[in-house]
Amino acid sequence: MPTASRKHYSKLDADFIAMIFGVIEGFRHKGKPYLSYLQSRERNDEFLMRDNIVKPLFVALGYHPQQDFGPEETIPTGRPDTIIHDPQNHPVIVIETQSSLLKDLTEHQRRLHSYSDELAARFAILSDGVRLEAWHHPEGVEDLGSVDKASQFTGCLPQIFG
Repeated sequence: MPTASRKHYSKLDADFIAMIFGVIEGFRHKGKPYLSYLQSRERNDEFLMRDNIVKPLFVALGYHPQQDFGPEETIPTGRPDTIIHDPQNHPVIVIETQSSLLKDLTEHQRRLHSYSDELAARFAILSDGVRLEAWHHPEGVEDLGSVDKASQFTGCLPQIFG
């Protein structure tokens, strides 16, 4: 009888996974935890997802909520939801958050990459509170909008936590 194989995680991986679980477990909206909320989502919950899922993930990773997070600001290509700056005030991470009811993030990927191009940010994050897509642009300049030149990670939070 074959036994199920288990993946071994390093302490660093396990700590990271525990941090994500902590953020998800801390989510409450109108008394509902994360997975219960997803069963009866509200329209236009973009800022709920940003403030209760996406930003807390970055705070848990060590970013300071007041010092590192910039407010929405208008740039020539649009208005990114959140920009995280380094100590020299250079944009490092551009975050775009959408409603959890959105089916297709393709249009928002293009917009996010145009923000990354303009700001020369090394990382671009797109999330609807259910899916989390991240791109790393090692050069930090020129044609970051090309998904082919960027490393990508995509995760689905309910599958991880369900």
